[in-house]
Amino acid sequence: MVDKGTVLAANAAFASQHHRGRVCVFAGATSGISYGTLRKIVTMLHSSSSYILGRSPSRFATKLNQLKTLAPTYTSEHLEASFAVSYYSRLRLVFNLLPLLRNSCDPRVLSISHGTQEKRINEEDLGLGKKWSISGLVNHTTICTSLSFDYLAADGMTKSITFLHATPGFVNTGKPRTTYPSRKDGAMWWAFPSVMQVVSGWIIRFFGFSLEESGEDTCFT
Repeated sequence: MVDKGTVLAANAAFASQHHRGRVCVFAGATSGISYGTLRKIVTMLHSSSSYILGRSPSRFATKLNQLKTLAPTYTSEHLEASFAVSYYSRLRLVFNLLPLLRNSCDPRVLSISHGTQEKRINEEDLGLGKKWSISGLVNHTTICTSLSFDYLAADGMTKSITFLHATPGFVNTGKPRTTYPSRKDGAMWWAFPSVMQVVSGWIIRFFGFSLEESGEDTCFT
Protein backbone atom coordinates (compact mmCIF):
# COMPACT_ATOMS: atom_id res chain seq x y z
CA MET A 1 0.00 0.00 0.00
CA VAL A 2 1.26 3.49 -0.85
CA ASP A 3 2.18 5.45 2.28
CA LYS A 4 -0.16 8.24 3.34
CA GLY A 5 2.41 11.00 2.83
CA THR A 6 2.80 10.11 -0.83
CA VAL A 7 -0.97 9.99 -1.29
CA LEU A 8 -1.51 13.39 0.32
CA ALA A 9 1.31 14.98 -1.67
CA ALA A 10 -0.01 13.59 -4.95
CA ASN A 11 -3.55 14.76 -4.24
CA ALA A 12 -2.35 18.22 -3.24
CA ALA A 13 -0.29 18.49 -6.42
CA PHE A 14 -3.30 17.45 -8.52
CA ALA A 15 -5.57 19.97 -6.79
CA SER A 16 -3.04 22.79 -7.29
CA GLN A 17 -3.27 22.31 -11.06
CA HIS A 18 -6.86 23.68 -10.98
CA HIS A 19 -8.42 21.10 -13.27
CA ARG A 20 -11.66 22.39 -14.82
CA GLY A 21 -14.47 20.90 -16.84
CA ARG A 22 -14.07 17.34 -15.54
CA VAL A 23 -17.08 15.03 -15.37
CA CYS A 24 -17.34 12.36 -12.64
CA VAL A 25 -19.98 9.64 -12.32
CA PHE A 26 -20.48 7.97 -8.92
CA ALA A 27 -22.71 4.94 -8.43
CA GLY A 28 -23.77 4.30 -4.85
CA ALA A 29 -21.83 7.25 -3.44
CA THR A 30 -24.54 8.35 -1.04
CA SER A 31 -22.64 6.93 1.94
CA GLY A 32 -19.58 4.99 2.98
CA ILE A 33 -16.30 4.80 1.09
CA SER A 34 -17.71 6.11 -2.18
CA TYR A 35 -19.19 9.15 -0.45
CA GLY A 36 -15.85 9.81 1.26
CA THR A 37 -14.20 9.73 -2.16
CA LEU A 38 -16.85 12.06 -3.57
CA ARG A 39 -16.36 14.54 -0.71
CA LYS A 40 -12.65 14.68 -1.46
CA ILE A 41 -12.84 14.88 -5.24
CA VAL A 42 -15.15 17.91 -5.20
CA THR A 43 -12.47 19.84 -3.31
CA MET A 44 -9.86 18.96 -5.94
CA LEU A 45 -11.74 20.02 -9.08
CA HIS A 46 -12.90 23.41 -10.31
CA SER A 47 -16.04 24.13 -12.35
CA SER A 48 -16.63 20.42 -12.86
CA SER A 49 -19.70 18.17 -12.72
CA SER A 50 -20.41 15.09 -10.63
CA TYR A 51 -23.32 12.75 -11.30
CA ILE A 52 -24.39 10.71 -8.27
CA LEU A 53 -26.56 7.66 -8.87
CA GLY A 54 -28.76 6.68 -5.94
CA ARG A 55 -32.26 5.57 -5.00
CA SER A 56 -33.55 8.53 -2.97
CA PRO A 57 -32.75 12.13 -3.95
CA SER A 58 -34.61 13.43 -0.89
CA ARG A 59 -32.48 11.40 1.53
CA PHE A 60 -29.31 12.68 -0.15
CA ALA A 61 -30.43 16.33 -0.21
CA THR A 62 -28.64 17.31 3.01
CA LYS A 63 -25.37 15.73 1.93
CA LEU A 64 -25.71 17.33 -1.49
CA ASN A 65 -25.98 20.75 0.11
CA GLN A 66 -22.87 19.95 2.14
CA LEU A 67 -20.97 19.00 -1.00
CA LYS A 68 -21.86 22.30 -2.62
CA THR A 69 -20.06 24.17 0.16
CA LEU A 70 -16.80 22.24 -0.15
CA ALA A 71 -15.48 23.59 -3.44
CA PRO A 72 -15.48 26.97 -5.16
CA THR A 73 -17.55 27.67 -8.25
CA TYR A 74 -16.72 30.26 -10.87
CA THR A 75 -18.58 32.84 -12.92
CA SER A 76 -18.21 33.26 -16.68
CA GLU A 77 -15.53 35.86 -15.90
CA HIS A 78 -13.57 33.18 -13.99
CA LEU A 79 -14.25 34.85 -10.65
CA GLU A 80 -14.95 32.72 -7.59
CA ALA A 81 -18.74 32.91 -7.35
CA SER A 82 -19.12 33.58 -3.61
CA PHE A 83 -16.39 36.22 -3.70
CA ALA A 84 -18.03 37.79 -6.75
CA VAL A 85 -21.30 38.14 -4.83
CA SER A 86 -19.85 39.30 -1.51
CA TYR A 87 -17.25 41.73 -2.92
CA TYR A 88 -17.18 42.40 -6.66
CA SER A 89 -20.93 42.84 -7.11
CA ARG A 90 -21.20 45.28 -4.20
CA LEU A 91 -18.26 47.32 -5.41
CA ARG A 92 -19.67 47.32 -8.94
CA LEU A 93 -22.93 48.70 -7.56
CA VAL A 94 -21.06 51.49 -5.77
CA PHE A 95 -19.15 52.43 -8.93
CA ASN A 96 -22.36 52.47 -10.96
CA LEU A 97 -23.93 54.86 -8.47
CA LEU A 98 -20.95 57.24 -8.21
CA PRO A 99 -22.32 59.78 -10.74
CA LEU A 100 -25.51 60.10 -8.70
CA LEU A 101 -23.67 60.12 -5.38
CA ARG A 102 -21.39 62.96 -6.50
CA ASN A 103 -24.44 65.12 -7.16
CA SER A 104 -26.24 64.17 -3.95
CA CYS A 105 -26.53 66.13 -0.72
CA ASP A 106 -24.53 64.44 2.05
CA PRO A 107 -23.98 61.16 0.13
CA ARG A 108 -23.14 58.09 2.19
CA VAL A 109 -22.30 54.50 1.28
CA LEU A 110 -22.69 51.88 4.02
CA SER A 111 -21.61 48.26 3.66
CA ILE A 112 -22.64 45.99 6.52
CA SER A 113 -20.22 43.11 6.69
CA HIS A 114 -17.14 42.73 8.92
CA GLY A 115 -15.72 46.24 8.93
CA THR A 116 -13.06 46.81 11.66
CA GLN A 117 -12.54 43.01 11.78
CA GLU A 118 -9.81 42.92 9.12
CA LYS A 119 -7.28 40.08 9.29
CA ARG A 120 -4.19 39.07 7.36
CA ILE A 121 -4.94 37.42 4.01
CA ASN A 122 -2.94 35.51 1.42
CA GLU A 123 -1.78 38.23 -0.95
CA GLU A 124 -0.70 35.59 -3.47
CA ASP A 125 -4.29 34.33 -3.75
CA LEU A 126 -6.49 37.42 -3.79
CA GLY A 127 -9.11 35.73 -5.95
CA LEU A 128 -9.29 32.60 -3.76
CA GLY A 129 -8.46 30.43 -6.75
CA LYS A 130 -5.73 28.44 -5.01
CA LYS A 131 -7.27 27.73 -1.63
CA TRP A 132 -10.94 28.39 -0.94
CA SER A 133 -12.54 28.33 2.49
CA ILE A 134 -15.40 30.09 4.24
CA SER A 135 -13.02 31.90 6.61
CA GLY A 136 -10.84 32.90 3.66
CA LEU A 137 -13.89 34.24 1.84
CA VAL A 138 -14.91 36.34 4.85
CA ASN A 139 -11.40 37.68 5.44
CA HIS A 140 -10.77 38.53 1.79
CA THR A 141 -14.16 40.21 1.40
CA THR A 142 -13.61 42.24 4.56
CA ILE A 143 -10.18 43.63 3.82
CA CYS A 144 -10.82 44.16 0.09
CA THR A 145 -13.97 46.13 0.87
CA SER A 146 -12.17 48.28 3.45
CA LEU A 147 -9.24 48.96 1.09
CA SER A 148 -11.60 49.82 -1.77
CA PHE A 149 -13.53 52.25 0.41
CA ASP A 150 -10.26 53.82 1.58
CA TYR A 151 -9.22 54.27 -2.05
CA LEU A 152 -12.53 55.84 -3.05
CA ALA A 153 -12.59 58.12 -0.01
CA ALA A 154 -9.12 59.46 -0.89
CA ASP A 155 -9.94 60.09 -4.55
CA GLY A 156 -10.49 63.73 -5.45
CA MET A 157 -13.63 62.92 -7.43
CA THR A 158 -15.33 61.20 -4.51
CA LYS A 159 -14.07 63.09 -1.45
CA SER A 160 -17.55 64.45 -0.82
CA ILE A 161 -18.88 60.91 -0.31
CA THR A 162 -18.73 59.19 3.08
CA PHE A 163 -17.82 55.50 2.85
CA LEU A 164 -18.58 53.30 5.86
CA HIS A 165 -17.77 49.63 6.37
CA ALA A 166 -19.42 48.36 9.54
CA THR A 167 -19.95 45.13 11.43
CA PRO A 168 -23.36 44.52 13.05
CA GLY A 169 -22.12 42.27 15.85
CA PHE A 170 -24.27 39.33 16.95
CA VAL A 171 -27.76 39.77 15.53
CA ASN A 172 -30.59 37.29 15.96
CA THR A 173 -31.92 37.21 12.40
CA GLY A 174 -34.02 34.12 13.03
CA LYS A 175 -32.05 32.27 10.35
CA PRO A 176 -29.32 29.99 11.70
CA ARG A 177 -26.04 29.95 9.77
CA THR A 178 -24.37 26.62 9.30
CA THR A 179 -21.16 25.34 7.79
CA TYR A 180 -20.16 21.79 7.01
CA PRO A 181 -16.62 21.09 8.21
CA SER A 182 -14.62 18.30 6.67
CA ARG A 183 -13.34 15.27 8.57
CA LYS A 184 -10.19 15.16 6.43
CA ASP A 185 -8.18 17.12 9.02
CA GLY A 186 -9.21 14.86 11.88
CA ALA A 187 -12.15 14.33 14.19
CA MET A 188 -11.23 17.27 16.43
CA TRP A 189 -11.25 19.80 13.58
CA TRP A 190 -14.58 18.39 12.42
CA ALA A 191 -16.18 18.29 15.87
CA PHE A 192 -15.03 21.73 17.08
CA PRO A 193 -16.81 23.82 14.40
CA SER A 194 -19.90 21.63 14.71
CA VAL A 195 -20.09 22.20 18.47
CA MET A 196 -19.33 25.90 18.12
CA GLN A 197 -22.21 26.30 15.67
CA VAL A 198 -24.60 25.02 18.31
CA VAL A 199 -23.04 27.13 21.08
CA SER A 200 -22.89 30.31 18.98
CA GLY A 201 -26.49 29.74 17.90
CA TRP A 202 -27.64 29.75 21.52
CA ILE A 203 -25.47 32.78 22.35
CA ILE A 204 -26.93 34.76 19.46
CA ARG A 205 -30.44 33.66 20.34
CA PHE A 206 -30.27 34.77 23.97
CA PHE A 207 -27.63 37.53 23.96
CA GLY A 208 -27.58 38.83 20.38
CA PHE A 209 -29.17 42.05 19.21
CA SER A 210 -32.73 41.89 17.96
CA LEU A 211 -33.53 43.01 14.43
CA GLU A 212 -35.08 46.17 15.87
CA GLU A 213 -31.91 47.01 17.82
CA SER A 214 -29.75 46.26 14.80
CA GLY A 215 -31.92 48.52 12.67
CA GLU A 216 -31.55 51.35 15.20
CA ASP A 217 -27.75 50.99 15.23
CA THR A 218 -27.53 50.88 11.45
CA CYS A 219 -29.66 54.00 11.05
CA PHE A 220 -27.48 55.77 13.63
CA THR A 221 -24.39 54.83 11.62
